[in-house]
Amino acid sequence: MDFIRHLFEGQGEFILRIVIAAACGAVIGLERSRRQKEAGLRTHIIVCMGATLLMLISKYGFFDVIVRDSVQVDASRVASTIITGISFLGAGVIFLKGSSIRGLTTSAGLFSTAACGMAVGAGMYVIGIFTTIFMVTLQYFLHKYNLSSETIAATEIRIVCYDKPEIVEKIKAYFTENKVEIEEFTIKRKTDGTLIYDTVVKHLKPNELNHITTILTEVPDVMEVSCNQ
Repeated sequence: MDFIRHLFEGQGEFILRIVIAAACGAVIGLERSRRQKEAGLRTHIIVCMGATLLMLISKYGFFDVIVRDSVQVDASRVASTIITGISFLGAGVIFLKGSSIRGLTTSAGLFSTAACGMAVGAGMYVIGIFTTIFMVTLQYFLHKYNLSSETIAATEIRIVCYDKPEIVEKIKAYFTENKVEIEEFTIKRKTDGTLIYDTVVKHLKPNELNHITTILTEVPDVMEVSCNQ
């Protein structure tokens, strides 16, 4: 029991700081999600929690090695290189897919995972384990209930049709009738008499996407419809 008490001693406030950081990240991320930005709720929460954990480690994680055998050391130098290295690694998993950015949450997760590992390595077991469990729990529920911007990003739809008069207006009318918001679109006319209509719309759920695809294939002069989420 003394060992457990020693682990939790002085770290209760640290847990409170991490929870407050998650709440702050959620407030900022919610606003970003409502504006359809790629870095949304989950990404902001994870980054804010990770930054808080790193700050706690920086302030309180090296007291046991600041002075050893009357020699002053700076163990935080290794920690700072870890942060730099994981930042490069995180940047490597971010990529552009169509008109939307993918991998932001994964990158943020790598950043915060490194922070959890640093906490455990520094002997701050309680906040390291707590942050891990808290982060996984938030990730699960935010993904399950579609609350992050990654679930409300963009859907790309390509329509190949005969280049007939007013065909573009007909397609737009079908989108409007089904309350699909068009973010942007491009039109490419080919020499074989066909037209390619590429459009980016606000993210559609699988059942909505299937419904729209079925409707579009029934539009006169439409030859092919393909989607990319």
